[in-house]
Amino acid sequence: MSGMTETDLNNVVNTARFLADRANVTYTAIDMMHGTTSDTYISPGSVAQLRCDGLVEYCYEWYDWPVLTDGKGNWDISNINSTLYHSSYYKTWEGNTFNPVTQWSYMDPHYD
Repeated sequence: MSGMTETDLNNVVNTARFLADRANVTYTAIDMMHGTTSDTYISPGSVAQLRCDGLVEYCYEWYDWPVLTDGKGNWDISNINSTLYHSSYYKTWEGNTFNPVTQWSYMDPHYD
């Protein structure tokens, strides 16, 4: 992402490695992520389930690098108040469901 330092990139990669190494993080097909917290933010150690695009989005957004914003402030998947907007049940600003294909179609630039 534009503006990221080497430290920022290392933080994102290390979080992805941490989550990949945790055997108890399982796959979820509908929602991008499930986790628990008694606070506002779901820490990496409290993530229970991830979808493939949820893993990528979580790792960036945990460090305040928005992957995709909805214009309403619900971009941060690690924020318990925004997690529900990261689901295939959620209708995006264009009326499409929020899934990997929809998310990719709004990303610019595209890396095929």
